[in-house]
Amino acid sequence: VNDYYLKKENDNNIEQNINNFNQLDHRTKTKLKRGLIRPSSKIDLHGYNRKEAFEQLKKFINKCVINEEKCVLVITGRKMGMTGPKGVIRHYLPLWLQEKSISPNILFHSFAHIKDGGDGATYILLRKKNKIRGFDERG
Repeated sequence: VNDYYLKKENDNNIEQNINNFNQLDHRTKTKLKRGLIRPSSKIDLHGYNRKEAFEQLKKFINKCVINEEKCVLVITGRKMGMTGPKGVIRHYLPLWLQEKSISPNILFHSFAHIKDGGDGATYILLRKKNKIRGFDERG
């Protein structure tokens, strides 16, 4: 019974994030995917284990929101496998961006343009801190 409610709560959070992504106009999404909106900061998560990478990502996103940055680049890296690119951090990044502690800060995300790392990196558009309900600069 408890698992059902937890799953239902997670489903609602994911739905809410999908709705947030729809608030962005098509033109801005296209410009981001083409690399025309340049990231002002970047973080390279190579060399971190999954837990450390998640903690670094949370700190980085919070710092960038405080500094009112619009677009950031997260480098996850990738490993070529027989079925295509794979990587633990690359796999978990979209899930982390849906976490309750991070998702209110995120407006949209997509794989980076080839000049910025292709599918081994992700662009993230951030919300303005005055648009984030309950934003706390202490993290």
